[in-house]
Amino acid sequence: MILHKCNKSGCNALISIKYKYCKKHINYYSRQYDHIRMNREATKEYRKFYQSKAWKELRSLKLSRNPLCEKCLKNNIYSLSTDVHHIKDVYNNYSYRLDYNNLQALCKPCHEKIHKLGYYPPL
Repeated sequence: MILHKCNKSGCNALISIKYKYCKKHINYYSRQYDHIRMNREATKEYRKFYQSKAWKELRSLKLSRNPLCEKCLKNNIYSLSTDVHHIKDVYNNYSYRLDYNNLQALCKPCHEKIHKLGYYPPL
């Protein structure tokens, strides 16, 4: 079996090439992203948007039209898209929230890498 290091910075755990993170860090970036997004008083309208029928339908349309991760495809890698990312973030550009051209279909690892870089305004 071929092994590589966990993608979490500083973690030296060896894992199968089928995975990007070890068991300890598999949900690390998702938890950080959700904590920031869901625990800010200023984000009530923002949070409601992601529960709206309009967003769910648009998200579903994007994933059905782009079943493969757009970022991976640029590197000739074929991975299923599971997340829809706003290119111009909705927090600062709320008018772009339902703009189909502002969406990118991504796999979870690519989406997490984008959010790991963090475009949220400081607390």
